[in-house]
Amino acid sequence: EKLDSPLLGFSVDASDTQAAEKTAAAAESYARQENIRGLDNAVSPMHGKVRIELIRVQVSQTEAEKYTPDLSTTTSATQGLKVGQNFLLKVTNDNKVQDVYAATLMLGSSGRVELITSNPRGTLLHAGDSVIITQFPRLIGLPEGLETYKVFASTSPDVDYRVFEQPGASKDVVSSAFEWVLNQTV
Repeated sequence: EKLDSPLLGFSVDASDTQAAEKTAAAAESYARQENIRGLDNAVSPMHGKVRIELIRVQVSQTEAEKYTPDLSTTTSATQGLKVGQNFLLKVTNDNKVQDVYAATLMLGSSGRVELITSNPRGTLLHAGDSVIITQFPRLIGLPEGLETYKVFASTSPDVDYRVFEQPGASKDVVSSAFEWVLNQTV
């Protein structure tokens, strides 16, 4: 893949004594994000049943907590959003029978991995239901670049998704094969 800009917007002065360490940390962040971005369990019975969507919102200039969703902009496809726009994330469980625990991650253009879901083990999402993951709209800001929102779903309430936020961290004890795979990814 050809990069037209510095890796995660990263640059370092050649005279910096910590240049090698900083460069290695940026490369590690990039590799970790690509591992997470590429996770897809195509054989799971839940594959394609849990989806994430972006909903553009207009935020009131007078009251920061008031916003109006523009449901016509709801999409799960890649889309260009401009700096200064706001949006919410909506996760839907299209399976009409199985409840799941859904966790949403943000892979930021700065290299950061953030667990957005307030419960580190995922939000209980009943069969056929939807939930707005962020209670307040997120703001598109600098640095610009590829930002990915990814949802993971499990039927188990015991999978701990905080491992994604902590580089180099892994748990010795795992509750499921799915959690083992997640630990191997990071």
